[in-house]
Amino acid sequence: MRMWKKRFSIANIALYDGSPLADVAVDTFHSDNEKFAETKTDSMGRWNSS
Repeated sequence: MRMWKKRFSIANIALYDGSPLADVAVDTFHSDNEKFAETKTDSMGRWNSS
């Protein structure tokens, strides 16, 4: 969770800064989030019990 928060704040800083890094940071954040969701949820979006 700490790592996720850190990554999120880096993305926020890049967005507020308005730098070209903003898109990269947000893309990275979203792709990591999607991977996490895929591994933790089933096709209906419910948490896996395993």
